[in-house]
Amino acid sequence: MVRFAAIFLLSGALAVTASQATASRAAAAVRDCPYAAPPYPEGPKPAMFGTLTIDSIGLRTPIFRGSWPDMSTEASKSLMYGPALYSQTQMGWPNSWPGQGGTVGIAGHRTTRTHPFCLAAQIGNGVLARIKTSYGTFVYRAIANFVLPGNDDAAFKHPARYDPHPKLWTRGVKPEYLVLGACDPPHSALRRINVILKLVGEYA
Repeated sequence: MVRFAAIFLLSGALAVTASQATASRAAAAVRDCPYAAPPYPEGPKPAMFGTLTIDSIGLRTPIFRGSWPDMSTEASKSLMYGPALYSQTQMGWPNSWPGQGGTVGIAGHRTTRTHPFCLAAQIGNGVLARIKTSYGTFVYRAIANFVLPGNDDAAFKHPARYDPHPKLWTRGVKPEYLVLGACDPPHSALRRINVILKLVGEYA
């Protein structure tokens, strides 16, 4: 009984420590990410698609549906509220929703509003990200993090080129990449930081 109690107390302490670490990373994001807060666009708030969680950088944020033809500009309505999901019709590359197979593209700011991707440069290989939607939860593992010119969409169009093991997939999941994109350096669209992750788990 004493041994069981000790294990229970230890597991509780570890859970508290993990929670404190996540809170600390979230606080660091606020401290290290100076941001501007422009007025919200007029009209209704864009529809929420799901949530994105990356514990390693203390991120938990809503994902919105893209609503403008060019989401790389400051005119993007959705990006004023948080990360936004690219759509195939908007961007012209094969894009999909989580769980459909293919490429899931999400854009986010590093400096404005909630600055969700401020710490994108700290997402190293092996870091896990979770997307929760109304139809399931999808877990991705980071495999690459690099910068390209702002008008270079290669990471979104051909993510497999940056995968060191493009034929290696978790059994039972569809081949699918998640690509996160944000301006680099912050406050500038000169370049884009790209984080590529691959699907490793899917839950109803």
